[in-house]
Amino acid sequence: MSYKHWTNEEIEFLKNNHKSTTLKQISKKLGKPYMSVVNKSHRLKLKKYLNYKQKLWTDLEINTLLKFYKDLGYKEIGKMINRSKASVQGKARMLKIFRGYGYKRSEECIKNLKERNYRMVKEGKIKWFTKDNNPMNNKETKEKMRKKIIEMYASGKMKINSGTFKKGNIPIKHFEKGNIPHNKYKTKDNYEPLKRVSKKLKEARKKRVFPIKDTKIEVKIQNFLKELKIDFIPHKYVSEIKYGYQCDILIPSINLVIECDGDYWHGNLHVYKDWNNLNQKQKISKILDYERTNQLEEKGYNVIRLWESEIKQMNINDFQNKVIK
Repeated sequence: MSYKHWTNEEIEFLKNNHKSTTLKQISKKLGKPYMSVVNKSHRLKLKKYLNYKQKLWTDLEINTLLKFYKDLGYKEIGKMINRSKASVQGKARMLKIFRGYGYKRSEECIKNLKERNYRMVKEGKIKWFTKDNNPMNNKETKEKMRKKIIEMYASGKMKINSGTFKKGNIPIKHFEKGNIPHNKYKTKDNYEPLKRVSKKLKEARKKRVFPIKDTKIEVKIQNFLKELKIDFIPHKYVSEIKYGYQCDILIPSINLVIECDGDYWHGNLHVYKDWNNLNQKQKISKILDYERTNQLEEKGYNVIRLWESEIKQMNINDFQNKVIK
């Protein structure tokens, strides 16, 4: 990457125009990156004076902030002194009176706020809800809401997959027993169709190849089989056993299953030396491997498990002696 040095003309242009135009405009005119212009202006110690005049805080404004910062919010204080909320917050930080999280109002402040709220309720500016006049606590409104939701769900206006029925959005008591959408979407009407859908999904998963890309050790064993001209099926789903899965390689002519186990994922004890050195995932995978091997052998399959470290050092003759006895 070639670095373009600043010429004397470009530096003079920056000095003459940095007050009137922005640094982005200067970078476009000079054809230089924005950060390059910023860094150069810092090195030249150029200050950008615009027509903006900072509004200084008066003694009266500071006194009002010190007087009301405990009782009123920053927005309300800003309205009193004709300043923004951010400006009041910044000044409060400078004066070290900023109210952060966990700030507790004084008892006098709480009394004043209550009096103000009661006054605003009487004037009609805000509504004050209690347990008696709150419409959400009324039994009639709750019943109406429950009936509307059930009607909309039954008519199809509210769909299961629309995101409306996510758990926690709508209370369970709004629905009748057995008609709760997020309870596995089971009802008397849709139970049978959902059963059919789950069956179709299971069949589709059987045909799906996992993983999408074969591992290096699997590819090596597949190449050995191709050289030996032995027909095989990669990632064949075995449904005859209880824990059905896709085996790595199946040779149907001799009913042989070859598993290419990674040292880490399947917990090779020759590498880790002790059962206690394995993590939880490795232990689970080892137990599953043991169960599946036993179940396959019961169904008449021959099973050979090859470790990653073993396959890496293996040649075609070693493989032929191990597999074809």
